[in-house]
Amino acid sequence: MAGGWDLFGLGGGLGADPGAVGINAPLSPRQVLAYNHLANLYRPVRTYENDGKPSPESYELAYENVPCRFEIKQSTDIISVIGRLEGDQVETVDNLHVAERQEIDDNWWVKNVSLDIAGNPSTLYGRWWNCRGQPQKFIRSVRRQGGKVVIKVSQEARPPLGIED
Repeated sequence: MAGGWDLFGLGGGLGADPGAVGINAPLSPRQVLAYNHLANLYRPVRTYENDGKPSPESYELAYENVPCRFEIKQSTDIISVIGRLEGDQVETVDNLHVAERQEIDDNWWVKNVSLDIAGNPSTLYGRWWNCRGQPQKFIRSVRRQGGKVVIKVSQEARPPLGIED
């Protein structure tokens, strides 16, 4: 195995052959423990018709089995005398953590493909998230053993029509 770790022995993602789908970036020992999910990443693709008009946006599988950590944000409640009140919140935005050199951007789609230790689908398996905004990069330094990329994502009921899974 050339560089990195193959976290779950599934191939792809970190630790895979550099020519394979995924990205070969080392994780710190702490990240190996924390990045307990695998995800497929889909990037938007725009094609044009013969007359030069853009066709509807579609998506292609960019990376598969990418180790990551979903930081699920619970809906915030306001405690009051009469109980808890739901704030003015249309949707909850979660955080997705991936390796420092993992490519990901706004309007990408993420599908959780994690399995538990027994090989059964995890509790988040098959769920979809849409990336919102630009990713934040935290690069490796003397004080930070492992770099990472964090991007805001919102969970969606189903993927857009342009994704062929």
